[in-house]
Amino acid sequence: MGRDNRRFDGDPHYPLVEVIRAAGVRLIEFTKKAIDLEAPRIMPDVLNRREEIRRLVQQLTREQWVFEEEKNGGYVDVYRIRYGPRDVWLKIKLEPQQHAKKIVLVISFHEFDNDRPI
Repeated sequence: MGRDNRRFDGDPHYPLVEVIRAAGVRLIEFTKKAIDLEAPRIMPDVLNRREEIRRLVQQLTREQWVFEEEKNGGYVDVYRIRYGPRDVWLKIKLEPQQHAKKIVLVISFHEFDNDRPI
């Protein structure tokens, strides 16, 4: 099932407890694509989309994890979450920063397309 660069079994690449902890202390950043292009389509009436997505990351569960994807020598974890009436793809990774802290990077936040194969 899926592409060769995707793993669907086991656990997320990035430990969920670390992802949730980082989001909880606001160690989270967003790609321009995720926050400026995709998020407005999903949450047009939300004024603080960064904070709303941060809260969603804090609520992630193992059951929402769909797959790990390897891209350009790095990894992203892809979650399928429910936001209002929509299913949303949330692609994230943990990135090391100076002073040994890690941040959550939200790479993508877009509506799930049931017509595209995983």
